Amino acid sequence: MKQIQPKDLSLGFLLPIRGGSRHLFVRLFRLHSAKTQRKLKLSIPFYDKLKAGFRFERSPPDDVGHRVIENGVCIRDVKGFGFGFKGRRPPNPEWLKIFVMFIGGNGMGSIVREHLTGLKFGEMQTFKNMAILPIFMSINDGPDYLTLKEALDAKHLIITEVDQSGSVPMLKVINTANRLILLLDGEELIGAKQNRVLNTSILLAQNSKTLIPVSCTEQGRWAYTSAAFDYSEAFMSHKARSGKLRTVTLSLHEGRGYSSDQGQVWAEIEKLHLAAGTSSRTRAMRDVYTAKTKDLEAYLQTFTYAPQQRGLLVFINGEVVGFDIVSREMAYKTVHPQFVKSYAMDALLQSTEQPAEPSVKEATNFLQKAMKCNESRFEAVGQGYDYRFEGPKVIGSALVHSERVIHMAFFKADENDAQDGHMPSLLQRRHYRRIRNS
Repeated sequence: MKQIQPKDLSLGFLLPIRGGSRHLFVRLFRLHSAKTQRKLKLSIPFYDKLKAGFRFERSPPDDVGHRVIENGVCIRDVKGFGFGFKGRRPPNPEWLKIFVMFIGGNGMGSIVREHLTGLKFGEMQTFKNMAILPIFMSINDGPDYLTLKEALDAKHLIITEVDQSGSVPMLKVINTANRLILLLDGEELIGAKQNRVLNTSILLAQNSKTLIPVSCTEQGRWAYTSAAFDYSEAFMSHKARSGKLRTVTLSLHEGRGYSSDQGQVWAEIEKLHLAAGTSSRTRAMRDVYTAKTKDLEAYLQTFTYAPQQRGLLVFINGEVVGFDIVSREMAYKTVHPQFVKSYAMDALLQSTEQPAEPSVKEATNFLQKAMKCNESRFEAVGQGYDYRFEGPKVIGSALVHSERVIHMAFFKADENDAQDGHMPSLLQRRHYRRIRNS
């Protein structure tokens, strides 16, 4: 068997070529270079094993359409890296995956990055200690869908417990419409045996039945108040969403699916009650929002929807705390009040007398930090893929279908945000240190 020479092996990434399924391979490093090996901290035995036993295969295109390019071969793993070979013998794909993990973070892929670089900010709006930059997108709307509220109002959606006994982390959803339906991470459902909140954004297929992952937002009730769930006007606060997003991401990395840390969710709701000075017989998150309706309405009157708006970037006390973007203008218009309340609840409870001055420069810096996050991709609960992003101070997620970002959310986050008041596990601490030091 002919062995490929070290000078033929390069590390790089793939760029899609418009109008077809071909991809351009962009070389980052020639791996035989001593300088590159020192920079990537490659061990000689590992490097030698990587070079050994290459096989030549003209494999069919994978699920994203990568093909043999000219005289070389490009192999792409789920994280977006590719290897190009001027020779004819690519290494075993399993070694590629191990090798990508070995050298560390892979950065943000082209799909989400393209959406972030294509956004524009509107005129800043300010009320008390909170400010918002409306987000407008140059990329088209993508697939059509209904929002959760629209689908429930039109009676296209039936959401129930999984069976008569119920299961806290799962609900059953039936979509009776001939349209896709979008459920957003952080949206609350009320009724049945206890109120729940979505653990991730989900795009339901037409005429489908789906089990969806949720967290409990009403610790003190486990008894039916209705046969099915209804829409709640409450939307989980951005700080609680950030902590939940981090634990769900960790769960995905551990192979446990879209599970949250339920104890942490309850702890965040308890902190809301304490900060708001509210009480609830069932410790329901919704009761905080009901008690603060008048205060939240003042924020809604200031932060109104602007035509063609598809997202918002939010400052609290002068610091960027996060942003949300939805692909379709009319869908965003429907959920805009819920997004505002999600951030306004934290602003209301974290008010300071002299907040710092928000600036567009800080918003741009936050986007740059988001684009430097490490990216992971997972099969979504419904349609498409669920992308997860982790950085030292930023965490995010994006639901992607048909190469369009349906919903993305990024939050300012650190170890204390994720674990405040809740003891982190050893694995969680290790995972956070790996991200922080990447």
